[in-house]
Amino acid sequence: MERFNLTTRMTLRRFTRLTNGHSKKTRNHDAMLGLYFAWYNWCRKHSTLKTTPAVKAGLASEVWTLEQLLTADC
Repeated sequence: MERFNLTTRMTLRRFTRLTNGHSKKTRNHDAMLGLYFAWYNWCRKHSTLKTTPAVKAGLASEVWTLEQLLTADC
């Protein structure tokens, strides 16, 4: 969990700076976090897994592209 928190903080600028890059509305902040976590788990290949966590868990058959993620019917 500590590694995940560090990765999230270092990847998202809004968690490293308080002046530029923060969301003024909670709704925008929540939407950005949801998009980031979906990309992290469905699109980004992890070096230790050699694939995405979704593929490793059997939730997807292949690594998703960003286009697939944004057009997914959820």
